Amino acid sequence: MRTHNGERPYKCTQCEKCFTHSGNLAIHMRTHSGERPYACQICGKMFSHSGNLSTHLRTHSGVKPYKCSVCGKEFRHSGNLSIHERIHSGVKPFQCKVCGKEFYHSGNLTTHMKKHPVVSKDEGESEEEHNSVGMDVKGGNRGNQEGKRDEGEAQTFVSGS
Repeated sequence: MRTHNGERPYKCTQCEKCFTHSGNLAIHMRTHSGERPYACQICGKMFSHSGNLSTHLRTHSGVKPYKCSVCGKEFRHSGNLSIHERIHSGVKPFQCKVCGKEFYHSGNLTTHMKKHPVVSKDEGESEEEHNSVGMDVKGGNRGNQEGKRDEGEAQTFVSGS
């Protein structure tokens, strides 16, 4: 019921993040303690969450369960498929505030921004405004996989720069 009514009674004492279940708080506490109880039996890499280990194992097995319905390209992570699908849909959610050019991927916008001269902070902007000059995410939803990809997995984004 807590999920539906928004109640989050379990609060982290380190960062004050709140959770609906005590088990989720216990898992979250690993981010502060550095505990990584899940080890890859192949390479020894350690993980704080069992799900991250399961995803990592795809690196060794070569399994790519996420397939593009348009071109058939396969991915290890659903987030990488979502980013790839922008190429087919034409959605470019990252826009340069300086010149208006749009990009499929945040990394392409970051690279593009190097072409523009840096705006001086003395022009009365706050530190936050200064740091975000030129970066605009259309639609307001970046997703949690932005810019992440497996080692050895080719980045398939079209560069607009």
